[in-house]
Amino acid sequence: MMKPVFADTSALIALGNKRDAFHHHALGVKDDLNRSKRDFVTTSAILLEFGNAFSSVSLKPSAIKLIEAVRQSKRWQNIIIRHFRK
Repeated sequence: MMKPVFADTSALIALGNKRDAFHHHALGVKDDLNRSKRDFVTTSAILLEFGNAFSSVSLKPSAIKLIEAVRQSKRWQNIIIRHFRK
């Protein structure tokens, strides 16, 4: 079994924003990884940061769609980051 690919905020932004300079490249990488049946991993902090970057009214539907897809997909692992106080 292959190790999952880590998806950071910049990757999610490039995938979700058609005007991003790396959008087309990100789509190509995503398609290649999907063909190779690779799984993905990200964190709740990255999803929060992505949601914040897409908080404008025009981008919000894209953010909701992508975040829900990550949460529901069996090929995505979302590591929950918790804040611990001493």
